[in-house]
Amino acid sequence: MRKLPSEAQTLIQLAACIGTRFDLQTLAIIHEQTMPDVARNLWPAIQQGLLLQDGGDWHIGMIAPHNYLEIEPALAPNCRFLHDRMLQAAYQSLDKAQRQHTHLTIGRLLKKHQESNNISLQGTALFEIVEQLNEGRYLITNNNERLELAKLNLQVAQLSKAASVWDNALRCSKIAIDLLPNKAWKDMYDLTLALKLLRIECEYLTVNQETAERLAEEVLQKIQSNIVKAQLCDLLMRHTLSHGNLSYGTQKVIEGVGYCGIDVPSSDEALLREIKCAQAQLTERLQTFSIADLEQRPLATTPHIVISQQLLSRLSHIALITKQIG
Repeated sequence: MRKLPSEAQTLIQLAACIGTRFDLQTLAIIHEQTMPDVARNLWPAIQQGLLLQDGGDWHIGMIAPHNYLEIEPALAPNCRFLHDRMLQAAYQSLDKAQRQHTHLTIGRLLKKHQESNNISLQGTALFEIVEQLNEGRYLITNNNERLELAKLNLQVAQLSKAASVWDNALRCSKIAIDLLPNKAWKDMYDLTLALKLLRIECEYLTVNQETAERLAEEVLQKIQSNIVKAQLCDLLMRHTLSHGNLSYGTQKVIEGVGYCGIDVPSSDEALLREIKCAQAQLTERLQTFSIADLEQRPLATTPHIVISQQLLSRLSHIALITKQIG
């Protein structure tokens, strides 16, 4: 690789920061050259067998118009490294600071390219850009840029969670939280809350139960709305039930319905009295309705009623499991 022309070496180092397989259009964007220039400068590495042509239209790539942005992405020539050792050699030829700077530059240029062409950040492009920016995030000092990257990581984390790629969802949520300013709860409450709740759920999904519960207790102290607190208790209940921590789950249900305005007595005697009283009230009300009438009544939509019903339903699961164990 060291025997190649300097321009070819630079391109290979940039390509190594992209990955095993890359296309010349992306390389042209991040090197700020036309695609034909990139193809010609990269050709010595292909001739030496360090890189392999891997699809795309190389004829168009070599004679493309000066404005490489006009080329359809599907037609862009593709390359891949001959083997991983070649990729690692090219990547390791840059020191840590150079790699971070290169990743950050790549991410910024790719993002700028999308925005200048009025292309929304979504799909593969979103993941690729965020990954590059994340690798260079320690060099970002501008607060607005850090905040924007935090929001992009939230998008990627949500998409990853929806696709059941929980490790990446957790990683991106943690990176996003780290990018927030010190007074994030005060200055950007909604974003901070969304990220914290997402991270808690991802900690559960990646079987980090103790971490999830510790974070949840911290977040409960910060949440301003009782409804949101009840929703978090419901989230904790759902996951603790699947992990078998019935005692903690019961505690969260009682706490959650409390946020919904339902006080659960602490003593067994008082609880039994409340149950008998509620049963009597229910029996009396049912006498004024037929089953058909109940079927026609609208479903509850008031948030605190809906959440309390969910919590109490999950509590019945705990009761059933406890009875079977007993």
